[in-house]
Amino acid sequence: MLCELAAKAVSTWLCQPSCRLQSLDFSRNPIGDAGGEQIAKALRTNASLSTLHLDECMLTDATCLQAIKALRRNKGSLKKLTLAWNGIEVLAAPLEQS
Repeated sequence: MLCELAAKAVSTWLCQPSCRLQSLDFSRNPIGDAGGEQIAKALRTNASLSTLHLDECMLTDATCLQAIKALRRNKGSLKKLTLAWNGIEVLAAPLEQS
């Protein structure tokens, strides 16, 4: 299992201009909000990732919202983001207001 430290290492790599990774699956790894926040930061600049799975990663609404907002700022190549089974309760309302 990968933890938040692995998410931090991967997110650092995702921020590099030389990164060509197209798909990343962190599903069923307890990266938690700390790891999810690192991935969200990487999404602000990454231009190569087209698929990102963050299912069952112990993320809260706030962290999932950070990832979505990062994607709104960076109109990169990400076409698929999955966030299932993270205990997300209220995500649609904040999106409509942002």
